Amino acid sequence: RNLVLKLAIIGTAIVMFIIFLYDGLLVYLSQDLGFDETGYGLMISAIGLGSVLGSIAVGSIQVWKKHPLLFMISTIIFSGSTVIFMGFGGMGHVGGPLIMWLVCAFILGAFGAAATIPFGYILQVQTPSQLIGRVSSVTQSSQTFAMLIAPAIGAVVAEIIGVGDRLGSIEKGKDADIAIFDGNPLD
Repeated sequence: RNLVLKLAIIGTAIVMFIIFLYDGLLVYLSQDLGFDETGYGLMISAIGLGSVLGSIAVGSIQVWKKHPLLFMISTIIFSGSTVIFMGFGGMGHVGGPLIMWLVCAFILGAFGAAATIPFGYILQVQTPSQLIGRVSSVTQSSQTFAMLIAPAIGAVVAEIIGVGDRLGSIEKGKDADIAIFDGNPLD
């Protein structure tokens, strides 16, 4: 019934999708942009620093509270555009020095974090108290769906950009992240 709240929930799902889409392909993107292991570490650090400073800035400068949904949508569009721009760089369509890509990574982190902060405000202001549990559940479900579908779409993107043969299963010659637990990691 509440259009602002619905759009904000969809927006947070989009943010999670963008984050998990580029997260799975970031190592390949950094290689395609010409980064070595140190450069990859710098790129991750730039995203992290951008996230922290973006959160602090948005939390401190609360002008966005006049139009939180518009601010949220704008940051989502900008961060999504940054991902696309960096993808074109990785495919060789856009060139530039490594420092430019670090600045893009910083911007990606800053705007990715900035997109999530207005959501909490919208959730508090727009949700009747008797519906907060339901709305929170819908939000978490939509975010989880976005996080789960992003790797599948990322696999298709990996095929398109030519790194699909290095992903997808645990085999000799393929890249993988593995976590081994001695017991339930949620306990």
